[in-house]
Amino acid sequence: MRRNGKLKNNADAYKVVLRVLASKEDWVGANLLLQEMILTSECELDSKTFNQLIYVCTKRRIVVWGEKWFRLMLQSQVPPNTSTIGMLMSLYQKTKNLTEAEFTFSCMRSCNLHCVNAYSVIITIYTRLGLHYKSEEIIDLMDLDGVLPNLENCWFVSMHIARKGSLRRRNQC
Repeated sequence: MRRNGKLKNNADAYKVVLRVLASKEDWVGANLLLQEMILTSECELDSKTFNQLIYVCTKRRIVVWGEKWFRLMLQSQVPPNTSTIGMLMSLYQKTKNLTEAEFTFSCMRSCNLHCVNAYSVIITIYTRLGLHYKSEEIIDLMDLDGVLPNLENCWFVSMHIARKGSLRRRNQC
């Protein structure tokens, strides 16, 4: 495509090539292509550009590159969307990566995004690690952010009510 001149100033064509490179796990080639998009073709990067790379990383549990794409996305001042956050949080739940999950969760909140899956994942990770007080803090953040709990979150709230006898939380589910 490059030889035929089809990439020049064509963000959609670049995204197709990125998808192919990601499927082959050619991360160095994908990184070079992203740089070319910015410097040579003056294409604007968007969340969809990074999401297709993050998607492959999530499906194949490639944490290192998933983290790198997310950080490059933030460095490029491309705001993540709920799909970005959801995919990354799913990756971190599968790999039990608390540090990156907390970082991504923090980014989600600072971008004023409300990804219910992200709340569920962080609660699940904290609960599995025995950090129940942290899980309770996330439930409080859900209230503060106006996010309605899903089935997983309701289960945790119900267990918390049973354990602590907290009436305040009973109306959440």
